[in-house]
Amino acid sequence: MSSAVHKDSDSLIQRQSAEVLLSAAVAFLTASNVPPKLIRILINDLLERPRRIRARRNYKKIIWQFDEIGLLLATWFSNPSFLDSSGNPFPLSSGKGVLSLANLILQSGARITPYAALALLKQSTSVKIDVDGKLHALRRVFVATNYDLPRAAFTLDCLLNTLEQNARHRKGGGIQLLERISLVKNINIDRLAPSLRNINEHGTAFMDAVDGELVS
Repeated sequence: MSSAVHKDSDSLIQRQSAEVLLSAAVAFLTASNVPPKLIRILINDLLERPRRIRARRNYKKIIWQFDEIGLLLATWFSNPSFLDSSGNPFPLSSGKGVLSLANLILQSGARITPYAALALLKQSTSVKIDVDGKLHALRRVFVATNYDLPRAAFTLDCLLNTLEQNARHRKGGGIQLLERISLVKNINIDRLAPSLRNINEHGTAFMDAVDGELVS
């Protein structure tokens, strides 16, 4: 009897957990202006394993391009060929030449075309494009606008992969990846605004310093 009750309890927890996970995903997609009809189509399609694998593969190609842009910016801020006498990045043209986006790609070893790189940089606040079409570097790291959906997909994919791997390693006695949960409840954001600004400013400076060490 107790075994049956335990099994029913596990089944209920599984159902409720799945419901919460799907509900949160649907709510986020709806808030991100994804049409409900498309959400239903995607859920039905992804019940088939080959389509799930193909969707993940296509998504990873996009994220891989973001990584390549990060490599471009790191090179732009560190390679002496692209820095002036004060150590600031030179503006780059979108055409050809020594101080061009194409040459930056070549020198960095990034595997991305100038066309794809320019398209992504135009959506980023990491660079500014002046009236002459020249690119000016503003930040060492790649920051994309309208990035909520890709960032959520990346975060969730990484988390679920971690949970899956840890579940396998728990059974086999293998090493588990670091797994933590951060929960914020009943917080008044307005009262925390000064602290959040301070964290953002110091956090950005810290990550810039880390990036500089990694590429130097």
